[in-house]
Amino acid sequence: MSNFPNTMWTRLIHLAAKGTASAGGSLSETECAEAKQALEQLCQLYRYPVYVYLRGRVRSHEEAEDLTQECFLKLFELGWLGKADRQRGKFRTFLLEHVDGLVSDRFKRRNAKKRGGGVDPLPLDLENAAERFEEQFAEITDPARAYDLAWAGQVMDRTMELLDQDYARRHADVPFSELRGHLPGGGCARRPYADIARQYPGVLVNALEVRVSRLKDRFPEVLRSVLSASTADPVLAEEEYRYFVQLILGA
Repeated sequence: MSNFPNTMWTRLIHLAAKGTASAGGSLSETECAEAKQALEQLCQLYRYPVYVYLRGRVRSHEEAEDLTQECFLKLFELGWLGKADRQRGKFRTFLLEHVDGLVSDRFKRRNAKKRGGGVDPLPLDLENAAERFEEQFAEITDPARAYDLAWAGQVMDRTMELLDQDYARRHADVPFSELRGHLPGGGCARRPYADIARQYPGVLVNALEVRVSRLKDRFPEVLRSVLSASTADPVLAEEEYRYFVQLILGA
């Protein structure tokens, strides 16, 4: 599955190290577009975890939302990514360090002119974030713990999305959503195969069992691919995998 973002973090770091267009750096137009696309993909995975962490630090939904937006804008405008050593660690850890910097300076920024620099805002899409936070994380007193749990949830959602896409290319008769409950951490009720087969005539129970078995085999591979997007080191990627399993699957 070549569309998995295996080199997103390393490529982004490489491009950022060359300098950004907004800072008068040496990136070509194509490289700037590539870097923005990679950053947007990382935003999709990390925007909600960052918001969750900030809610735990600053409490206000509005301020957490503003700081989340500023966090990702600053990645390019102030060259944060250029400071990162791609051999040193994980994007998850790197990002949290710099979010802490935003929080420590929040009073100054609160009255400062909102930064934009002519750069289009990134698609953070934090709709329903306040409601989700109250439902999922309001009782967690450690913002870092909530951040990690939110990250794991986003990773799971992305993994399931990619599994769904892969499954849909092979099967059009039974939706992936009907089988998701049989997967580890599927997040929905496990519907009996016999019930599914009755709803979708022509599909046998044993065929559904085989499909789920194959999805279970694919799950670790797809998950590792999603996790590899945010670290350059295979050892760290495996650490992230084990940590994810601990957080989500309780293993």
